[in-house]
Amino acid sequence: MMNDNSKTKRLLDKVLKTEQLVAEIAATEIVFSPALITLNKIPVVRRGTVNVIQGRAGSHKSRLAELFCSMLLREENEPELSLGFEKNKDEALTVCYIDTERNFKEEFPSSVKRIVENAGYILPSDVPNFRFTSFKDIERKDRQEVLQKYIENLRSFTPNSLLVILDVVTDFIANFNDPVESMRLFDYISILTTEYNSTFLLIIHENPGSSKARGHSGTESLNKASTVMRIGYQKEIASSSSQGLTLEFLKNRYSGKLAPIALQFSDETQSLNIGGNILGSMVGNEKGVAPLSLIQAKLAEYIIEPIEQKHLLAMLRKDFKCSFNTLKSRLEEIESTPLEIVTVDSVTCQLKINQSSGKPTIYSLVNLDLEKRLVA
Repeated sequence: MMNDNSKTKRLLDKVLKTEQLVAEIAATEIVFSPALITLNKIPVVRRGTVNVIQGRAGSHKSRLAELFCSMLLREENEPELSLGFEKNKDEALTVCYIDTERNFKEEFPSSVKRIVENAGYILPSDVPNFRFTSFKDIERKDRQEVLQKYIENLRSFTPNSLLVILDVVTDFIANFNDPVESMRLFDYISILTTEYNSTFLLIIHENPGSSKARGHSGTESLNKASTVMRIGYQKEIASSSSQGLTLEFLKNRYSGKLAPIALQFSDETQSLNIGGNILGSMVGNEKGVAPLSLIQAKLAEYIIEPIEQKHLLAMLRKDFKCSFNTLKSRLEEIESTPLEIVTVDSVTCQLKINQSSGKPTIYSLVNLDLEKRLVA
């Protein structure tokens, strides 16, 4: 009984301190902090909130989460690479991606690699303020406790505000159809936002054949979240194999309902793009983003001698403002076609890509006239 009374007194003291804090703030001119993520200047994700991405299996929920990660980790805003979303450049933010579904030998590392490269880096170790791990091999009953310990560990390394992605959130409870468990989960996450200066982006599946997020957890996510986004295949397209997608904003506490965004998934870059501007639109050999002819001209300028992939991609990205995956795909196409490249000295060359396991990829230009003479 003594312990119960002590706990009750401690919680009462906490509530009374909160009352005093709110009263003090309410007595001043309240200035809202800028949103972490905006779309057309409208707040989408604010600091200290819970936010949701929902969608059916195979609707590219994780790819949307990857896109947000890359956008937040980039040095500058490049809305053309992030569906028009922009970050608050003045906010010091550490991004943490926690996965529960994919294997951590191939699938999740591939996701991390895409995030890193689309943020403009080569290696995960190059990216400041990016943490990532998998809870796949943590027993479900232990995951909430381990999550708190992991966030505590992050806090010991950075004073930054945290953006934590849980992919997927229903893997942190035993039964997503249990209303009590579901409410406790979201109450727990809300406590973490306050205690650890963190913001959450939660990924959740939808019920099969429905646009409702799964179980009581889905209901609670809509109630508790500040912003709820839904990504899914367009209703008018019968086949789920089509690349036509729509991003809808089911809830946004900061404005009226935002207009939906038509999207397409690019197999080439393994990323989401604005519908109608997909990279695959072509006129002859010209592609909508990073045309081959322009890259050819830049290669003649940049490859004076053999060059490592990371250096060449960094230079090209400044010119074309697209992902590393797009640039690598274009370079592979230039080599395989093959397309001729005329250097500043009027020498006709072809691109050669040298790849060796465990070594950096090297790009070089091969003198065609010299090769022909050697063959002859």
